[in-house]
Amino acid sequence: MPFTPAHVAAVLPLRGRPYFPFAALAAGSMSPDLPYFLPFSGSIPRHVTHSVWSIPTWDLLFGMALWLVWRWVAPIVHDVAPRPVRTRWTPPTGQDPAWLGVVAAVVVGSATHILWDALTHAGYLTSVIGPLAAIHDSPLGRHHGYSYLQYASGALGLAVLLWVGFRQPPRSPGPRRQPGTAAAAPAIVIAAALLAVALRVTTMHDPTDRRAMVFTTVTSSISGAALGVIVVCVAHALIDLRVARHHAA
Repeated sequence: MPFTPAHVAAVLPLRGRPYFPFAALAAGSMSPDLPYFLPFSGSIPRHVTHSVWSIPTWDLLFGMALWLVWRWVAPIVHDVAPRPVRTRWTPPTGQDPAWLGVVAAVVVGSATHILWDALTHAGYLTSVIGPLAAIHDSPLGRHHGYSYLQYASGALGLAVLLWVGFRQPPRSPGPRRQPGTAAAAPAIVIAAALLAVALRVTTMHDPTDRRAMVFTTVTSSISGAALGVIVVCVAHALIDLRVARHHAA
């Protein structure tokens, strides 16, 4: 499923549980797909991160890495985020949650991912459930039933996330620490996403493969956008450090 962020919708019912930090749930729900967004993704077989055994191993490792990165970038992302997002979301504050709760949340999140994919990708479950295994004709061609469920559930997951996000009551977030960085952030992120797509598409083995083209475009755009966010966050942190040193001098 190229709509990896849609997997976060599966853990929304657990939002607000004190023993399951939501950021860790979200990180776990996306962790099995992390290799798809890395430069060496082609060298990692799918079963390495998409099996029951991967949940407490690779998926846990990737999920913890995502959560740790998020803990660092969240305050900066909030400072540079577009106003509709910034007024509806507050980054975590206070002391770090208990590590046991974080680990449990990542495991639960990755388990929802594995279950979702088991019903929407080729595998044992989709081979024994008749409507999912059957091939159906459509204007888009001939596809298995699970393929349609994959695309529909991915689109629905994204729609649910947007709906829940924009239903949050807006609040005044206070002044931005770095208005200039915030103004430049969208251009940096978009440029990084477009550059990543261009680099990946031009190196495809078969540019006429529409399915591969869609997958490559979606995954590379997310990878590029994420890299752009990291660049913005590093620049933001360096500017904060320079300002702090200036005041201390």
